Amino acid sequence: MHGGSSTMRARVWLYGLWAGLAAVASIVLHYPSNSQALADARPPTLLERGYAPLTGPLLAAEVAAGNCLPFWRPILAHPGWEIHIGMLGSTISITPGGWMSWWGPDDVWRGGDVTSAELAWLHDLDRLDCRPTVANDQVIHVSLTSGEGAPIPASSPLGKALRDLVDRVSARADRQERERIGDFELDVVARGGVRLHVQNGDLTVTRRGKRIADERLSDRTYADLIEWVRRQEDFHYVRDLVVAHGTASYWNRHTGVAIVSDEAWPLATWVPTD
Repeated sequence: MHGGSSTMRARVWLYGLWAGLAAVASIVLHYPSNSQALADARPPTLLERGYAPLTGPLLAAEVAAGNCLPFWRPILAHPGWEIHIGMLGSTISITPGGWMSWWGPDDVWRGGDVTSAELAWLHDLDRLDCRPTVANDQVIHVSLTSGEGAPIPASSPLGKALRDLVDRVSARADRQERERIGDFELDVVARGGVRLHVQNGDLTVTRRGKRIADERLSDRTYADLIEWVRRQEDFHYVRDLVVAHGTASYWNRHTGVAIVSDEAWPLATWVPTD
């Protein structure tokens, strides 16, 4: 009886030892590694918390890491969004109502319709790659304000897509403007016996009565020329600086025009300045 008690105590002790070792092993196996523990202890990033940087170094770092437009989807989910694009000296804005407006380097405001298909395509723009394909690339800035925003390389697939969209909308707006204006005539006499005549988009240039050029103006040049004529009413010139003058007619309106030396107007290449 005494020997049986000793054997029973030994078994209980062995079972206790085995259970303790198993518990320790379980703790060791399930305890996270140092790297995992540090990762779990790391505070979540702004993106993980549902925030997206809109400008500055944080946004530039996201773009450099390949997250080209981190704010795109959260913003376009709201009905009142407005996107701004800065490229090649122009400032462009797009609204969800399907309207694009832009200020060019010449400080002329223009606008055009964005189709429903283009708006739908715009929502997936952030899926495109924004890595540059050339060195020393130009930068297109995409933002929610007139600030710098996300710096997108112009040569990247995303940059090319933005440029294509702007080109399509502006070209469509130029065609519509040309149709809306209808009959347009411009007659300008410049120094050196040079005369320019535009009739509904066809330009004829003569020098001392001899025809030296005939060309069909592009929609872009035609729209620029009409806008230039409209702005003539707001300008007052110093007579000594005028190198060409003439008249313009459109919408049953007639107005005088004048060109000064070194003026950046759409047909400047045909007018001698000295």
